[in-house]
Amino acid sequence: MTSPNNALGRAGATSANRKPIESRSKDPRMNASFEMRPEGARLWPAPRAFFVAALASLSLAACGGSPSESDVRAALSKQVDAGLEQARQIAGKNAFFDRQAAERHEEVQAMKLIGCKSDGEKAYLCDVEGKGGAGQIRMLKGSDGWLASDPKS
Repeated sequence: MTSPNNALGRAGATSANRKPIESRSKDPRMNASFEMRPEGARLWPAPRAFFVAALASLSLAACGGSPSESDVRAALSKQVDAGLEQARQIAGKNAFFDRQAAERHEEVQAMKLIGCKSDGEKAYLCDVEGKGGAGQIRMLKGSDGWLASDPKS
């Protein structure tokens, strides 16, 4: 006959090497549990395991990953500068274009990054918040750093 643990899909588990949790708990709320676990097993992993996992995730994030708020700002500032340069080539130096570019730079500096999610091998969709509300930007990792593009392209 199979034990209740084997019926739940726990291969090799027998009631001989398991002890009910409620017999070790001093908290009366825990005595209602019928789950079985091996004698001496911890309910939570060692604190060292959490430290190692946190350290690993931080080191991986530093190696690449999604763009930071300063990366998004730098990419958007490059776009503003490129647009100003194109306008100057067409219409010459113009106070109106300079004023528009200065306003766009202020908007870029006021922008806050909400978060990014992967959208391919070297691309991220990033949610941003600015003076005009929230929006989404697609960030691409290029050879010279991050590039901003329209999320629909």
